[in-house]
Amino acid sequence: MDSEKRPIDVPYETRYVAGFYAETLGNLQDPRAAAVIAERATMTEDPAIRSWLSVAANRLGDPSALEELTRQVVSKKLAAPEPDDFTAFKALYAALGSSPDAKRDGLAAIAKRDHPWFLVAVNRVLVKSSFDSQSDGSLFDPWCLTLLEESLSDTRETGYTDLLREERDEWKLFHREPDGTGMLADGTPYLDESKFDRTWNLRVCDRACAGLLKLLGDHTEDTYLPLAKDRGTVIDGLRTYLARHRGTFCELSDHLDGGTGFSIEGGRFLPILPSLDRPATADDVTAGRAVFHLADAGPKPRIRTPVAAEWLARKQSGWSSDGQAYGRDVVILQVERDAKGDLWFGIADGNGFHVVPNKEIGTLWRIPERQ
Repeated sequence: MDSEKRPIDVPYETRYVAGFYAETLGNLQDPRAAAVIAERATMTEDPAIRSWLSVAANRLGDPSALEELTRQVVSKKLAAPEPDDFTAFKALYAALGSSPDAKRDGLAAIAKRDHPWFLVAVNRVLVKSSFDSQSDGSLFDPWCLTLLEESLSDTRETGYTDLLREERDEWKLFHREPDGTGMLADGTPYLDESKFDRTWNLRVCDRACAGLLKLLGDHTEDTYLPLAKDRGTVIDGLRTYLARHRGTFCELSDHLDGGTGFSIEGGRFLPILPSLDRPATADDVTAGRAVFHLADAGPKPRIRTPVAAEWLARKQSGWSSDGQAYGRDVVILQVERDAKGDLWFGIADGNGFHVVPNKEIGTLWRIPERQ
């Protein structure tokens, strides 16, 4: 199949029926149907229906359709849907996820900028919500960081424009659509307009940087502002951070509440630091082996990280029924002991990293191992 060719336009109703049909066949657990389902999958042009049928056949014992689907993804021969066809992406992501080899090879291929499915994958990660009832799981997979990191070098313009305009002696941010229409984006005044350009054509890398900072939540509570003159420095710093911790990120939103009392969408990925049998040094911080170090350190504490805890002292989330304040849920990434014997904790709360003394940390609880 030509990789430049778009799949045929399939009505929503057809996909709905086909998806229900494929799931039902898989649930019947009758292996006699496997070969027929696999054959139908390979004959289907629509990637969503093909993915569903491939999964059903694989469940019934015939992996041939799923293997062929994976081969076409890896070889860039699976026709890409429209960039906003998230149903197709959800189905393909689930199909690749039904086999460890398919997921590893298929997702690695899609995460390259020259892959025909790259754009729809990026769009899906950037627009979806953690509360999306149709979630496909990609926002909980560190793979989405690799996907967006690949876009940080893409300087193509998106057609959207940010503008800074003066209104009633205050500078306000506006967005302009590709069709020329515009709207006020943020009512908050920009007090030091000298740090910003008056207008900026948004690039793919700007969009990716904003999405990554939201997922990582480790730099600042402020969002990425493409109009800011230091945008290049921000993108370079993000590249350095991703390279420093590559392969160590874990999705830990269940143990973060961002100060809201609820699982958060932003700042869900944290780096898991290596276990050191000595106090951390400045070189460890630079190399990504630690998030902080003490100038006057004592013996290394025997606390295995990461662990979860409550941050009791600052930015409290609310009040319990007995009137006692409770803190936000945080993840402890590192523990050090100073020369006096006091413990210091390097924590992440979904908005950034903080170094706090022992008195600010409540009871610790173990984070279950991720499969």
